[in-house]
Amino acid sequence: MKTAGKAIFIEQKFKERPICLLTFSAQIMNRKRCVIYPKDIQRMTDKSERYSQDLLHKIRIYFNKQSHQFITVKEFSEFSGIPRDEIESYL
Repeated sequence: MKTAGKAIFIEQKFKERPICLLTFSAQIMNRKRCVIYPKDIQRMTDKSERYSQDLLHKIRIYFNKQSHQFITVKEFSEFSGIPRDEIESYL
């Protein structure tokens, strides 16, 4: 097995050319979501799902968003006053 950067090459005995298996770097594996869902708010606030849905609705109105648009971590942080790093620990 040979390694080259972020790829691992495995030479198979029955084929002449090596197969390249891409590996994920630690940076890609540690990516967090950038949007908030009602379940995230439930875990943070220990409130009901309905409360979480209503809160997201209020945030959409506050930021003048349509119902199909997502709420980002940044927007939720700004609206709720909870620091962004604390929110990301729940995602």
